Amino acid sequence: MRRPWLLLACLAGAACAHADERILAFDSVITVAHDGTLEVRETIRVRAEGDNIRRGIYRDFPTTYPAADGRQIVVGFAFQAAARDGFAEKWRVEQRGNGVRIYLGSASVMLEHGEHVYDLVYRTDRQMGFFADHDELYWNATGTEWPVAIRRAQAHVLVPKTDPARIQLGCFTGGMGSKERACRGELEGPRSEFVATRALGSREGMTVVVGVPKGVIATPTSWQRLRWWLEDTGGLWALQPWARMVAMIIAGISLFEAVIAMIQFPGSGLGFGMALLPIVILWYLNGREVKAAFGEDDRAGEAGV
Repeated sequence: MRRPWLLLACLAGAACAHADERILAFDSVITVAHDGTLEVRETIRVRAEGDNIRRGIYRDFPTTYPAADGRQIVVGFAFQAAARDGFAEKWRVEQRGNGVRIYLGSASVMLEHGEHVYDLVYRTDRQMGFFADHDELYWNATGTEWPVAIRRAQAHVLVPKTDPARIQLGCFTGGMGSKERACRGELEGPRSEFVATRALGSREGMTVVVGVPKGVIATPTSWQRLRWWLEDTGGLWALQPWARMVAMIIAGISLFEAVIAMIQFPGSGLGFGMALLPIVILWYLNGREVKAAFGEDDRAGEAGV
């Protein structure tokens, strides 16, 4: 399964070498909507000593990932707000090779030494996994590329209303690919609560897993899967209004020619063959039954490395 990642680092870009510069607490609230969209609110408390954390922090969010069939999957991502110590923080977005980087802070403002709390809000989609007997969110709540330790990590996941007894929880800690379970997850009302039971070292993180019954999250429609496939393969232009109009004109002309061929050459099958083209075009316009082309699990990845 693909592993999207989120990275918080110093604006200077170098490893945070100072022993006291660290993430003191990483708290995230992940709300899953019925359509599978995620709203993520993170509270990150850091200690800055002027070594590398001087003006602010940044976050990297990959938005393209390789799929098993060779195409690049494109997830949706929209950064919405940032605050530092309770006040709105300046931020900007830069495109990168496989995603975006969100800078928080100002080049003209130096941070005071000591603790600072950053609040981030963003939305993303195509993060759910759809399986035969359940659907699943597999989300690395912290990432595993931190150059400093994380003293405390917590994550809270809210899913649409369902029978709590049918929710499945799991979590992992450690470096990329680790199956260590130095964490615990339990249901508290409508929320799934996760906490790491030890401090996370450099290059370590916590991943949370929430499984829900089928139907809690809307399964992507055939048309939605087709749209995603076109986005991934660079064919989204085919969904533009002008392209649809051209396709309808071609379908109309082809159907007219098919009727003429049937009249002129009855019984030859020529008209029937010509009629297939408008049928295919109309199928494209309506996105009919594309399940065979796209697997049951079409999520784009999990947040964190």
